[in-house]
Amino acid sequence: MKCRRFLAMVLTFVCLAALLPAAAEAPENPGYRLEDGVLYINEGAQALGYVPDEIDLGGLVHSFAIDNYLNDSWDMPYDMRELREVVLPESLVYLGESVFYGITAERFAVPGGITHIGDRTFVESYVRYIHFHAGVTGYSRYSFCGCEGVEAFTVEEGNPALKAVDGVLFSADGKTLLRYPPLKKQEHYDVPFGVTAIAPYAFDNCSLRSISLPMGVSSIGWSAFSDSLWLETVAVPLTLRTLEPFAFSNCINLSSLPLPAGVQVVCDPDTLAERNSYGEEWLPEPYVCYNTPKLTGYDQWDLRKLKGTEPMEEPEETQQLNCPGILNPENARDFVNIYQSPSKNSKVLGSFACGSTVQVMGWQDGWCNVWYLRDEDEGSTDGWVEESQLLPVPTGEPMFTYTSIAPVSSKVRSLNNGPCVLPYNRPGNKLPQDTPLYFIQMQGQWVNAMIEDAEFGYGYLYFYPSDLTYTRRDNGDGYRYGIVISDDPRDRLNLRAEPSTNSERLGKYFSGTQVRILGEEGDWYHVWLDFKEGWMMKEFIREVPVDAASSTAQ
Repeated sequence: MKCRRFLAMVLTFVCLAALLPAAAEAPENPGYRLEDGVLYINEGAQALGYVPDEIDLGGLVHSFAIDNYLNDSWDMPYDMRELREVVLPESLVYLGESVFYGITAERFAVPGGITHIGDRTFVESYVRYIHFHAGVTGYSRYSFCGCEGVEAFTVEEGNPALKAVDGVLFSADGKTLLRYPPLKKQEHYDVPFGVTAIAPYAFDNCSLRSISLPMGVSSIGWSAFSDSLWLETVAVPLTLRTLEPFAFSNCINLSSLPLPAGVQVVCDPDTLAERNSYGEEWLPEPYVCYNTPKLTGYDQWDLRKLKGTEPMEEPEETQQLNCPGILNPENARDFVNIYQSPSKNSKVLGSFACGSTVQVMGWQDGWCNVWYLRDEDEGSTDGWVEESQLLPVPTGEPMFTYTSIAPVSSKVRSLNNGPCVLPYNRPGNKLPQDTPLYFIQMQGQWVNAMIEDAEFGYGYLYFYPSDLTYTRRDNGDGYRYGIVISDDPRDRLNLRAEPSTNSERLGKYFSGTQVRILGEEGDWYHVWLDFKEGWMMKEFIREVPVDAASSTAQ
């Protein structure tokens, strides 16, 4: 499936075979020198690696010095072929495909004469640190695929095309994640806000176990996560619209990939033509998750049957969404402004407390269009909230299913104004403790339920999570489960690295959040949520027992 990589390997071996007689004759000037673990390519070479026929270099000197070095080194012990550094001459102006094939080195810097990185320059290279100077102004669609030994990228300040953030390579505007270093020592990665596209091969062969993509990501490129053998879960935003073939192929441990409605598989015509030119039969239904055996959920969406080989039309300026969200300022006692338009210069329609729930209707350039309720006598309206001030509620599969709910005491009141800004004065009808309720869904910090009662009639109502008791269906996995509970909707419970209030904070979670309980120690539960393990105080976790009837039914 990665035919270009295979072709590059064949071409490299052909070049090496052609050079064998020259190597046997031990040429006086092989084009390189090796000193104290540093490989120096001689000045004068202007192009290295495989150069396609269609690229006219205008008479530039093409050197096979690196191929010569590899050919000479095949008879050396393996550790003798590992380099501290590769130093390229300033005369270089072009790096061809597979130029570093098989090279194992500590570091490498692009020389100052290089302005463009071509396709597959780093295929099958094992260079730990790669540095780009400020003069690199362009790159190709597949420039960074195959660099499997990278631990960190660095980019000189002022580069107009690239930037590196904590070793990860991005386009200069931050909108495209180009390459995550496969050897970066990290189990979970939160792709930063502002990224809208995941480039082809961006996470190929990475060692991550979990990845979270932010709101705003709309496209995932060819083989973006392929061969990530340790990857177990990917959190995908509601803004995702297109996937390219093999985006998650050979992710043999991937078990969770909730996708929003409307996602299409697309294949650009150039890639399709490229595959057909090598005589390969194109799959009639492009596979996105080829050879990903642990992935569940095919009853709801079967990626093998998603149609489309043409790109979708450009999305509307405001991408349409429909999910609850929670207003989430950094300080829980701060208020969040809702604006008339997606600009801080527009009219402020209202300021609302942390923990307030709104309905997210659209997304545009870092702003969320939300529906909310100001007051019962004013009716509902809509406005705009900065995305950084809003926590969209995940729409993936919950950890467990509630089977029964009931008022926790006779003081519980129903809330009938729907999933919008929380009314802190708790309006609504008081319910007897034995009122029968039927769980529908969790929406933000609301529990949506149906009620059928002689006094109040039949209808849909909303409750705070702290107002109800719960039972759940037996998952059959042997885990205990619970939910975060707080009487104050503004409160967020810290997830800590260790069972101590002085330990590092790994995240903050609102009331109603489901957690998997792994164990306990003193006043703390050891829990798993949001792709992380950590500790939460027992005082704010309510364990949800298995419903006896559901267990018996199984």
